[in-house]
Formats: sequence, C-alpha cells, structure tokens
Amino acid sequence: MHAQIQKEINLNMKKSFIFKMVAFAERHRYAIIIATALITIFFGYFATKLEIESSVRVFLPKSSKIIRLTKKYGGKLNNTEYLMIAFESKATLTLENATQLYSAIKQIESLPYFHKSINPFNVITFQKNGTKLDITTVAENGQAPKKEKDFELFKKRLKNDPIAQNLVVSKDFGSFAALFPVDSGVGYEKILKPVRAILKNLDSSFKTYVAGQYPIDETTEKYLRTDVPKFLLLAILIILFIYYFGFKTPRAILLPITTVALGTLWTIGTMSILHFKLTVVSIMTPPLVLTLGSSYSIHVLNQYYRETTLKANKIVWIAESVTHINKTILMASLTTVIGFISLISAQIRQIREFGIATSIGIVFCAILSLFLFPAVLSLLSVPTEAQKKRVTKDSITKLMGKIGNNLLRFRNLILIIIVLIIVLSLVSIRHIKYQTDFTKYYKKQEKAIVDNLYVVRKFGGFVYGYITLTGPADKNNYFLDPEILRKVANFEKKLKENHDISYISSFATYLQIMNKTMIGKYEIPKNRGLILLLSRYFKAIASTTGDNSIIGTVIHKNFNKLTVAIRIYNSDDNNYMLEPRFNTFIKKLIKDERETLGPDIKAEIWGDNLSPFFLSETLAHDLLTSVLFSALLIFLFTAIAFKSLLLGIFSLIPMLIGIMLNFIFIYLFKIPLDVITITFSSVAIGVGVDTSIHLIIQFNRQRKLLINDANKILSNTLQISGRPIFLTTISLISGLSVLILSSFTPIMYFGILVSMVLFTTAIGALIVLPAILSFLIRNHKSEKNTQIY
Repeated sequence: MHAQIQKEINLNMKKSFIFKMVAFAERHRYAIIIATALITIFFGYFATKLEIESSVRVFLPKSSKIIRLTKKYGGKLNNTEYLMIAFESKATLTLENATQLYSAIKQIESLPYFHKSINPFNVITFQKNGTKLDITTVAENGQAPKKEKDFELFKKRLKNDPIAQNLVVSKDFGSFAALFPVDSGVGYEKILKPVRAILKNLDSSFKTYVAGQYPIDETTEKYLRTDVPKFLLLAILIILFIYYFGFKTPRAILLPITTVALGTLWTIGTMSILHFKLTVVSIMTPPLVLTLGSSYSIHVLNQYYRETTLKANKIVWIAESVTHINKTILMASLTTVIGFISLISAQIRQIREFGIATSIGIVFCAILSLFLFPAVLSLLSVPTEAQKKRVTKDSITKLMGKIGNNLLRFRNLILIIIVLIIVLSLVSIRHIKYQTDFTKYYKKQEKAIVDNLYVVRKFGGFVYGYITLTGPADKNNYFLDPEILRKVANFEKKLKENHDISYISSFATYLQIMNKTMIGKYEIPKNRGLILLLSRYFKAIASTTGDNSIIGTVIHKNFNKLTVAIRIYNSDDNNYMLEPRFNTFIKKLIKDERETLGPDIKAEIWGDNLSPFFLSETLAHDLLTSVLFSALLIFLFTAIAFKSLLLGIFSLIPMLIGIMLNFIFIYLFKIPLDVITITFSSVAIGVGVDTSIHLIIQFNRQRKLLINDANKILSNTLQISGRPIFLTTISLISGLSVLILSSFTPIMYFGILVSMVLFTTAIGALIVLPAILSFLIRNHKSEKNTQIY
C-alpha cells in the first residue's frame, strides 16, 4: 500500500510544472548562473542610487485633516522650516559679548536659504511719544548697541518686553535665542554646516544649542547609513553559523548565503528603481529579506540531504527533492508576501513602501531558492551517507519525534492554555500605548536631542500651533469690530491661563499691548478708529518680518480671518507635550472656544508641528486593517490551496497565538507601538503561516500513508517538518535579533517583538497545531514505523 502511494506521488510529481522548470534549470545551469550574474549587476547599479529620507515628521498621510488645514491656512509657512539657536550666557551679558551675538546672528541671516530672523535685537516693542505711538525694536534700529548707555536701555527693554519673553530671551535672562525661517526641502548639510562654522567662532561667553528638524534629520541619516551595513553583516554571520550548525558542509553554508545576499541586493535595487527611499521604517527591509529568505534555502537543503541518493541521474534526483518541497516554499512565500503586501492598506506612505519592498524581496529569494539553488547543486558531488544521517537521525529529528509521540496525552491541556492566552490578550490589547514623541526614537545623549530639550526647558519649546478664527463669510473687516475683538481677547485670556502654552502671538494680544502703552490699560480699545490705526501698525509689524514669519501669519486680508499663534509644551516636566496630554489640551481648547467665541466664529487648529499628535489614530487604524486584511487573504489562500475551510482556519492558529502572546508581552513590559513596531504583525502573519503550511502539507502526506495511526502520523510529521521549522526559526530569530543593536529605539523594540513572535509562532506550529490536527484522525491504532520523505 505504502509503495503504491509513493509510486503515484513520484509519477505525479514528474509531470508537474515545477519539476520540469527545475530540471530545465539544472540542464541549463551555466545559462542560469550567467543570467543571475547579469541581473545582479543591473540591480547592483541601482542599489548604489538608493536615496535616504531622514525626516521622522512625514509619516502622517497627506489626507489627514491637520495636513489639509495646514495647507489651507499656512501660506508661505508651508515652504518654511524653523531653526532655533539658543545662546546660553556663561556670565553676565556685556556690551562686548552682545556685539558678538549680534554679529553671529547677522552672519547666519546672510547664508543661502535663510530669511530674516526674530532675535533679541529686532523684536518689536512699543513706546509712547507724547500723544503718538512709536513702533520700534528692543535695540535701536534692531542692531547691537554701541554705547554703554544704549546697552543698558536694551537690557531693560529685553527684560520687560512681554513680546520678547520666552520668544528670544528666557525668563531667567540667562539664555537668548534667534528663530531663523529656512526654506524647507533643503538638505541639512547646506543648513547646519555653515551655521556651525559661524557658531564655532563665538568666544567662550556663550554655549550654543541648535534645535529644530534639521539636526534631527542629520542624526537620523547618520543612523540609517551606519545601521544598514551593521545589520546585514551581523545577520550574515549569524545565518552562516546556523547553517553550519544544521548541516556542517561548505555547500550548506555558501550556497544559501549567496542566494539570500543576491535576493537582498536585488531588493535594494528595486527600491531605488521604484523611487522608494530608505527611511526609519524601510531600513528593516534588507535584514528581513536576508533572514526570511534564508528559510527557503533551509527547506531545500533539508529535503536535498534527506533524499540524497547514488542514482545515476542526478538531475532527476535533485529535481525530485526540490519539487517535493516546492509546494511548501511556494505557499510559504506567497503567505509571507500577503502578510507584507497587506500593508498597502496603511495610510502612511512609508509603511506601504516597506510592505511592497519586503514582499518583492521575498519573491526574489523564493525564485532563487527554487532555480539558482538546484542549478548550482547539480554541479556538486553527491552528499555522503553520513551527511544524510545528520539530517534524518540527528538529535533535533529525534526530539521532534518524541514530541509527536506525546502530543495526544496533553492536547486537552493545550486547548485550556489557548483559551487562557485569548482572554489575557483581549485584556492586554485595550491597554496598548502608541508612541508619537520623535525624541524617544534616539539615545538621550544625542546632541540633537540634548539641544532640542534645552530649548524646550528654557523657552517652552518651539512646537508652534495655529488657531485660525473664521467669521461669517459675508462680513469683511469682521475682526476689526471692538465687540468681536473682545471675544477674541477673552478666548486668548483662557489660553494664557493654560500653563502648557508658553507663548502667544496674535492681533488681539498686540492690540492690548499697544493700548497699554498708550493709555495704561491692557484691553481692547473701545474706539474703532484707534483699532484701525493700530491695525495699520500691526500690518507694518508683519511687513518688517515677512510673510513666512510667525507674526506675518496671524493676519489675513480683509480681516475676515484671524490666526492665533501658540507655542506648546508639557509644563509639568518641562518637556515635549505628548499625545495624551495634547488630547486633553484640545478638549479644553474646544470648551474655551464655545464659552468665549460664540456660534458665529469657527476655530480650527493646524500646524505642521502638530501632525505627530494625530498619528496614533492612524497607527491604530493601520494595525487593525493590515492584520484583518492579511488574515482574511491568507485564510482564503490556504483554504483554496488545501481544499479545506477547516485547514485554512487551522493554518492561522500559530500566527494568532504568536500575535496574542506578543500583545500580552507588549502590555507587561510597556512597549509602545509606533510607525515601526506596528509592522511586527505583518511578520507574524506571514512567517507564522509559513510554519503552519509546512507542517500541514507533511501531515496530509503522512495521513494518506498511515491512515489511522495518530501517534505515528504526528511523530513522522514532526520528524520531517519539525527539523527545518526549528532551524528556520532559530535562523530567523538570530538574524533579526541584530535589530536590537539599532541606534533607533523603535527598531530595537521591533527586533524584540519579531523575535518573540517568531518564537511563539514556532511553538504554536510544533505543539499546538499538531495537537489540533490530531482531531482530524478518526482512530488511534499503532502500526509499523513508516514514513515518507
């Protein structure tokens, strides 16, 4: 019976398309090798052209409401970044070092891509001149004082001017700042290098801090350039060791690593051709392709040694062994691709590109394993009997057989544990946190992080938000009405009571400051004529700083709109505001708006700096949609491939167990999810189903041969499929564990989560899945020891 079934299987196999293709590759092995070399040269050329996208603030989709409002109201601010330079005075400010400070600021302003700054010398202030109001600057003509008398007046104004406080001078008068508008889209090298050269010439009177997005981008790109080679080199070394441990032959070390290295190079070249950039998300693509692709080589090698023979026709033997495993590789690679390609449902572009690039890499590795691999093997000598025994009778194989023999005794306990995991994961997933603070991506001692945090603590940060107030569409000059302006002033009064707002710049605020200078009362003028006069002054202020300045943004043509510029931070610990606190901030803002502005005025908050606060909603959406989308596709695919809805469901079990255990792990160890770590689910889904497929295919083969013997079916299944599953899991975990060494905290967490999920899905495939599959075996009789290769 067994021999007849085996004969039918071999006959059908030789008629298959894969058998014919592999045999063709072996007969034309030199052509295959040459073609592979030419393709590698082609992709290698483009791989050198791969560009880097270092910004970590571009992850929110352009369709997001906050992005749309920023485009709508931002004007020239949409093309402007801000570089804030803080100067910490090591001693009392003197006329001499004030002159040096002014000189450094003017030199920076003269650089390409820089615009006129807001600094301690040119901040607008007001003074009463008889019955007139003079608009002037804190320092005369906005320049450094030249005489001691002028210097003392400058210091007095700077200390007392409400506009300057927290904008260009700290409350303790020990730090000064200049805010430079810079053209966006300019590389950080063109911005930071000349700035640092100028700051270097300052004497020891000041310690300088450069804050803003450009220093962060510089640090990010530095990490990206150093982490990729580090990841690949360490992953290659680890995978080489695993291959040696599993097979102990040179061909089993050199051929697989060559295959996955080529697949990885092709992937990087494809990314460049598709104009995908290397980001903090796609940095994981090369090590993932390298390690995930290695699993296919292990499956081929395992079957190659298992079926090794001294038959005269080597081409037929190798083609048979590869064809024997081709269903596993094809289904496994397709489910892995589905796991990653499901990320195209993500709203975040960088995550979509990561999913597409990694999927392409998996396909490359699968193709090379099925065709280049056997083409090269056909050139080598036949393995020895000792090498075959190392695969079929080593300690790993024996351990897997023992597990199979004992599964039936513990399957009820296994089912109870599964129920417990489901309950705990449902509790844990409700408490998962999302990380949107970009400073947490880096090491605390990084200069860019240190400088940015210094500015936050001394000046209340530099995260600007804008609240645009819109009046009725048919009323021009609506916000020049004294009654309406008093509503705006009451709204701003509420804002100023919020300690998380470190600075406010608005038309109403300036009006009240100017009115206090004129008549001693900090209030909106009662006389509309005075408001019109002061509005012209205000337009003059805006024109002195340009349309791309913070001040120039707060007024609108015809005064039918009014914008309040605010700077926010976490006042409790002098740090960046994070999303939970920002959500509370927004709720209070809405409440204050309703209480003070009335139904005729619509308020909308916007600003590029605020986009990270709206990211967790996108992350939660992307996590849910990618998991559901990929799980559904994989279920349909496996159900059709196995011609069984039940086996389609069973194939998902190890993956689901791995994800649920990871959610418990995330909750217990308080690991936050972000744009990088949420993608662990795609790895879990794709790879978790790989192991299920391999085991189910072998289980079906053994069930055809042994029919009723449950113990022997499970034992043989695990002896044959358990070894490559064990080795691939060790290889994947070891290869991806290099991510733990990343300079980026999220990638380090990703390495931990992926390693955990690969371990748990392997346990699910080797213990839980066989126990559940055993329910498909009707009787449990013991028959002779028979197995199929």
